[in-house]
Amino acid sequence: THLASAKPQENLILLHHATIDTDIVPSLNYHIFALEESRPQYYIVQFSDKIKEEWKLYLAKQGIVTSWYIPNNALVLKLNGTQLEDLKALSFIKWIGHYSASIKLSEELTESANTMSVFNQSEIVNISILLFSQDHFKELKALFEKNNIQKFKFQTNALIVNASLPLHLVETVSLMEGIQWVEEKQSKQLFNEKYS
Repeated sequence: THLASAKPQENLILLHHATIDTDIVPSLNYHIFALEESRPQYYIVQFSDKIKEEWKLYLAKQGIVTSWYIPNNALVLKLNGTQLEDLKALSFIKWIGHYSASIKLSEELTESANTMSVFNQSEIVNISILLFSQDHFKELKALFEKNNIQKFKFQTNALIVNASLPLHLVETVSLMEGIQWVEEKQSKQLFNEKYS
């Protein structure tokens, strides 16, 4: 039998369907990439301790857009190359990782995409897409129009797009920078069948 580790859990970043142990997964070296990349991108940034108000004020003064908190001690930040380089040098930053496509897809969609074959790549799936901001809908809509996707609806107040599209396009959607989360759309059950 193994005893539970007494190691603090502060190094763990707890995502929807995955956990990143920042003591094991190295913070990626963005030096060359960041300087060449002029378009801001989303990153997970873990702080060395509970996030202090002074650190958030520092980010705001640098013009850094904060999207949301992720346990433990992490924020999703929209950064350009210069901001990324500046953050790497700060003593209160523990770890930085790109908010990649693998983080954005639900476990079910990841499995479906991994088992996709020539036979089911055109299978239509109903998905819900959570955007970082309304600004990203234009790019998503352009992808839909290019691929003749006509069944989609944007809920502007919730930043959610519900769409029916071929399975092979799900990964393309997850690769888009403005996408926060993609999952299969759950159909609403209007009544409990057990009692009808």
